[in-house]
Amino acid sequence: MEKKLDLLGMVCPVPLLKTKEELRCLVTDAVLKIKLDSNQSVRNVIDWLEEQGYNFELKELAAGIWEIKIVK
Repeated sequence: MEKKLDLLGMVCPVPLLKTKEELRCLVTDAVLKIKLDSNQSVRNVIDWLEEQGYNFELKELAAGIWEIKIVK
């Protein structure tokens, strides 16, 4: 299962809170792809994912737009 979450235009703490909420609802081995355009939000989400031990990949889609692929 793969879910996408568009967080473009949102600033922290909203992207982090929405990411946490979506991950709580997903089953094990599901994938969540989030799209962000705030440097600080990207950093905050990545820091939290690392603290929680999630596997993830960060990719810059365009200048200032990132996608984080998270495997629960």
